[in-house]
Amino acid sequence: MKMAVTGGSIALHSAGSKISEIRVILDEAKGSVFEALAFFAPSKSSSSGNVTASYNGINVSMSIDIVEPR
Repeated sequence: MKMAVTGGSIALHSAGSKISEIRVILDEAKGSVFEALAFFAPSKSSSSGNVTASYNGINVSMSIDIVEPR
């Protein structure tokens, strides 16, 4: 699975390291699943960003807006 980001970086929850590609091997059994958890870490000068993930021809893109807490 490949991941890309604009306006910041991607951080793994457990290792805290920056990543761009995760090797995924799925079981061939029907209903096999894969889950990944990563966090968007915005750059200090950015108020928005975009995260994209791609795996086996499936693409997911998500827009992120950083807002001030109330």
